[in-house]
Parts: sequence; structure tokens; C-alpha cells
Amino acid sequence: AGYDELPFRERRALVFEIGRLGGAEAIPCLRALLREEPSLQVKLAAAVGLLRQQDPLGAEWFARHGQGLPRLGLSKRELAAIHMDMGLRHLGEARFQRAEAEFNKVLAVEPRNEIAWYNLACTYSRWQKVERALEALRKAIECGFDDTKHMRKDPDLDNIREDPRFKAMIEKIEKERAAEDPDAEPEERPE
Repeated sequence: AGYDELPFRERRALVFEIGRLGGAEAIPCLRALLREEPSLQVKLAAAVGLLRQQDPLGAEWFARHGQGLPRLGLSKRELAAIHMDMGLRHLGEARFQRAEAEFNKVLAVEPRNEIAWYNLACTYSRWQKVERALEALRKAIECGFDDTKHMRKDPDLDNIREDPRFKAMIEKIEKERAAEDPDAEPEERPE
């Protein structure tokens, strides 16, 4: 059967795969689907793919249709992934209030999502909200985020990196890691 003859669920699954695996080469196809596809759920899949490829048309579609996301029958995990992608896009564009709102939407669905907490810490750090950044980073670590190498180098955390509380968090993670395998060299310990 051709694409047009597939049930919408199969079309949606196919479009999600195109968006996930297609890379930049998928953008023209996803843009065409966003224009011509009759199913709103399939259009959503195309918009997610465009958003992941940093194509502005995906963000524009979400700006117009985002309020209807919950009624589209998406799982909580799918909604969280969409809000995470939108938050990262806003953070990259220095739209901190919008990034904060999107990461908080992820956390409303997945309160122990360490990546959302970490990205919220990055948002607050870049936004010059040091106390909030440190608190969000503490929660990220509490939820399992322990990539100290990344935390030491991530430019999004530049505004809190010299804070003694930041340094204490890093040291605590590294001490716990060393206690797990005291014979390992620092670069051999699991991250």
C-alpha cells in the first residue's frame, strides 16, 4: 500500500521514524507533510521531526497548535519529549522564560527526569539566576545526573562554576564514584 492508503497510526509511526532517523535530509519531506497531511496527529509527528532538526517551521507549528497537544492522544513520554525539545530550542535562542516553562512541563510529567532538571539548571545559570540554577542542579544530581566531566565544561554553567556549592556538588559525586571503585584511575571510573 502507498503512504496515502496507510491508516493514520501507521503514517504517524512512519513520520516519527523519518523525523528521528532522517536527519537534515528529512526536512523537505517533513515540511511537505506539515503542509499537506490531513491528520493532525501525523502533522504533529512531522512538527516534532522538524523541531529536532532545529527547523523553525516545527517551532512555528507548535506555537500555533501547542495548546492542543494533550488532546492528540500522546503518551506522557511523548509530551515530555516534545517539551524537552522545545525547551532546548528556547535555551539555545536565549529565551529563558520560555525554556523554563518547557522544562517545567517536562518535570510536571516526569518529576525525576534528571536531564530536564539539568537543562533547567543551565537555563537559570545563563539567566543569571544563581540560586535557582544551583537548586535545579542539586535536583538533577539527586535524580541521577552524574556526568561531572560535562558539568565542568558546559558553557551553560559558566555563571555558577566558581560557586563553592557547585564545586562541592562535583566533589561529592567524584568521592562517591571513587568509593565504588577505589583502585580505578579517575578516567576509568564509570560515569
